[in-house]
Amino acid sequence: MLFFRSIGSIISLIAVVFFTTGLLTSVQAQSKFQLWTDFNPTYKLDKKWTLGGDLGYRIEPESGKQTVYVRPTVIYKLNPVFKLSAGVANYNIWDSDHYKSFEFRSFLFTHVSWPKLGEFVFSHRLGVEQRWFMIQPDDISISDQRIRYYLQLKSPNFNLFNLKQPFYGLINYELLRDISKAEILKLFNQNRITLALGSEVTERLKIDARLKIMSFVNPLNNNFVRDLDVLRIRIFYKIKSS
Repeated sequence: MLFFRSIGSIISLIAVVFFTTGLLTSVQAQSKFQLWTDFNPTYKLDKKWTLGGDLGYRIEPESGKQTVYVRPTVIYKLNPVFKLSAGVANYNIWDSDHYKSFEFRSFLFTHVSWPKLGEFVFSHRLGVEQRWFMIQPDDISISDQRIRYYLQLKSPNFNLFNLKQPFYGLINYELLRDISKAEILKLFNQNRITLALGSEVTERLKIDARLKIMSFVNPLNNNFVRDLDVLRIRIFYKIKSS
């Protein structure tokens, strides 16, 4: 019961923010909408090493476009400030009107938790992805390299909705930039702004709902244009925490 009350409260609040934002900006952008859901388990091997990753499902209701993916990750904690993560991923995309694609990627990231301002925590992530695509029905093969950087601010825990478990807020800004030589791949360049509300349901279980506003490059003028709004539900579970 506590689980459903928590997730219901989070979704309700983030939905209000989402639709309010959509109404205020509808004159400037005709954005598509997607719903993302994912499960993020972790298994702590020792004080330094953790196995993790995520698997999820994404859908664009208007077009029927769907994505299923899995992204296993290995995390190494150097100290309380620095971490490294590496892994591989597989994305399968079905578009009912146009195509379906298979994507494989590998990645390596550096994570920095700094600075702390009181109970507010800033974190950074910088890394590179190598991606390979196979697009059907034309059997087109594409590969590219992309750098990703985000800056995130996490709030201290607070009480909400008269629930006993603590809540938290997040805001982050992420840049995704193609660094390969193919000019067409510049279309993959993105800016992402994310607002999130989450709850630590138990010591092992955490849930949050995220409003993600994504901008892509307009090939006519190389300016970024808001093109996609996402409501993302994330479930985090520690299989083994120590």
